[in-house]
Amino acid sequence: MIDVFFRGYGYWIEVSQHYHSEEPDVDQLTPNQEAYGVFSLCPSDEMAYRHTQNFDGVTQLMLSTHPDKHLTGLWHMLCKPNDEENCYFRIDTSKPMTLILAKPHEPTQAKTMLTETERNTMLKLIIGMAIDAYGYDLTSPRNSLTGDKNGLSAKLQRQGINISDDTIRKYLNQAKNLL
Repeated sequence: MIDVFFRGYGYWIEVSQHYHSEEPDVDQLTPNQEAYGVFSLCPSDEMAYRHTQNFDGVTQLMLSTHPDKHLTGLWHMLCKPNDEENCYFRIDTSKPMTLILAKPHEPTQAKTMLTETERNTMLKLIIGMAIDAYGYDLTSPRNSLTGDKNGLSAKLQRQGINISDDTIRKYLNQAKNLL
């Protein structure tokens, strides 16, 4: 479904297909009225939009199930159909209108990149904890904290945290270089 924000005029129609007829019956359900809000393009207009990437020729809309609850409550119209399944909002193209692609609200993503100062501070915290809590020796070429079956990697794995000895060694060496 392609959702759009629409502001303009039009009316609700009900489309029903009879088995003995190739042409569907179209009944106008409401008078011409102003409407605005988030709608979905009807299937034929959606295909045209995907092909042309513009809204030229869009004539019918459907009520949207847009995932952003802030937008779906914006429908404003004098009346709308009770049975929305076979109903479309036919746009009055003789009057001015606005059609804009509506995208779901995307929550602001948490900052993932650290500044150099933040990274260095975290490395210093890690080396400080390694020295104090685990007896990490800065001067020793080999430490039981890394590579030992009772090392930090094994202790973390028992907590459901998988970090390899090589990764632990890498960050401890980076932290050691900051001291």
